[in-house]
Amino acid sequence: WFWIMTMLFLMGLHSAIFGPALNGSIPEHFPGERITRINGTLKMTSTMAILIGIACAGIVLDLQAPVFGTMPLGQALIAGTVILVSLMGLVATLGIRKYQAAAPDKPFPWAGPVHSLRHVIALRKDPQLLLAVMSDAFFYFLAALVVLIINSYGIEQLGLSRTLTSLMSVALMVGVSMGAVVASRFAGIENWTRALRPGLFGMGAGLAAAALTAYLPESVRVPFLFASFIIAGFSGGFFIIPVTSFIQVRPLETDKGQVLAVVGFCSFVGIL
Repeated sequence: WFWIMTMLFLMGLHSAIFGPALNGSIPEHFPGERITRINGTLKMTSTMAILIGIACAGIVLDLQAPVFGTMPLGQALIAGTVILVSLMGLVATLGIRKYQAAAPDKPFPWAGPVHSLRHVIALRKDPQLLLAVMSDAFFYFLAALVVLIINSYGIEQLGLSRTLTSLMSVALMVGVSMGAVVASRFAGIENWTRALRPGLFGMGAGLAAAALTAYLPESVRVPFLFASFIIAGFSGGFFIIPVTSFIQVRPLETDKGQVLAVVGFCSFVGIL
């Protein structure tokens, strides 16, 4: 458990550094009118990678044949895959270009979360940006909650296999990918708020429908469940892409890193 927690901590630290760098690089590489579409493509690609991992995890965890002594084959495959993908990521970083900092004179935020809280309060001067940051935090709060509940719901309450439960997460992710692509063509940076209400309504309706499948006959339960998660995921992707795009372009160049750090802080507070 010590090593598992250490690995998870390092993965979280990596995300805290990588997320703002990734989001900050997109406006540096693409003009404003293309950012929503680029974000939609990026979300679709990353979500597809996540759902492939989730689907494969559920399948290989059911492989219990022992290898390397008593270790199940599924665990060995997962460990090897994690190491291989990590090495591929390390190699990929060697091709990244260096950029000059937009505000090199800003002091390092040694107080960490205290600085982030101050910057959240300061966002009151820009109500639209504050709305976008809170919308982003709400989305990741809901996403984390749903991912936690899916496993318990599928395995413990509905009595589904690990494989089928993993495929429920895949259905959710497929919906996110589809919604992200549609959102990139429906709502641009100028009219980003158009996606908020339909996205929220769709997420609520899809998740409510998924909960109600527990009362359906077993013969139709699984198809209805998958359709519900696809609807919820589609609405989530539709909701988050315009929000992310607006956050990337709204701040001044000298404030962009600070704002993206605040976004990450609020999102992970929501996840926690």
